[in-house]
Amino acid sequence: MSSRAYFHQQIATPHIRVILDEMAIQGAAAGVPVATAEAAGLLYALARLRAPARILELGTGQGYTALVLALASPAARLITIELSDENCRAAHTYFDAAGCSGRIEVIHGDATSLLPDVSGPFDMLFLDVDKEHYPEYLVSCVPLLAQGAVVVADDVFFDGCMPDGTWLSAEKCQMITTALDEFGRLTRQVPGLFSLVLPLGPGLMIGIYQPTEGMVRTTPRSGPEIFERKS
Repeated sequence: MSSRAYFHQQIATPHIRVILDEMAIQGAAAGVPVATAEAAGLLYALARLRAPARILELGTGQGYTALVLALASPAARLITIELSDENCRAAHTYFDAAGCSGRIEVIHGDATSLLPDVSGPFDMLFLDVDKEHYPEYLVSCVPLLAQGAVVVADDVFFDGCMPDGTWLSAEKCQMITTALDEFGRLTRQVPGLFSLVLPLGPGLMIGIYQPTEGMVRTTPRSGPEIFERKS
């Protein structure tokens, strides 16, 4: 039994296992990134431990990790943002089949332009979207986080190799590398955010956000405001 099949067996009913299996297979066939079984398992465990009331996901894909999070948090409401209209349609189909569509809101569009209209607080944040914008997404999402929110970002070691085995251009790879370096710096800069990176798949950053009194909003080098402790 593969690690993914074992993971699905542990978390889902036979009906939902069939859906998860299909999502992983069809996503790979369509060239849509799907979290590794190990990364999905950790995401599931973190959600079970945190028991979030609201979850924000940037990068729906075809809905695999959103469904995993919904299974881990039966009482949670989840907002997930996806740029691809085709992926949104696929995700809606899977969520309907799994009986989770009432708890998962799929928003079609560019997260950069949509985030200013999203209202927090969220108890969990999962980033699995275009890597060159990870720094901006983190900065935009910090004000939306609740005390004790869990923050997870996938592919923080991304090297430019796509799911179908092709490689991005050298210029694109450099852009992503620079952005992920900046993202790593920002995770250490945001006061109240404790984070670490695990070597699962192409790198998984996990963190917990616990701001304390005396933090004010400020504007870092990379753009919008985040929290900073008063001196």
